[in-house]
Amino acid sequence: MCGRCRGLMAVESLSGMTTLNAFRASWQVRCINCGNVEDMVIRLNRLEPGLPSIAPSRKIAVRM
Repeated sequence: MCGRCRGLMAVESLSGMTTLNAFRASWQVRCINCGNVEDMVIRLNRLEPGLPSIAPSRKIAVRM
């Protein structure tokens, strides 16, 4: 079930050449209704998102 629209998710296979000229196949799911795409990395990150990223503080220079 799609996380965006609750539509039907279909599995599709992607295959192609990588930068090292090695054949690589991967799987992803795509929503038939809205086109939302999820692969294994996205699904794993949603299960365990890990540590939140902290943006570096920025100093704003004020000219007078």
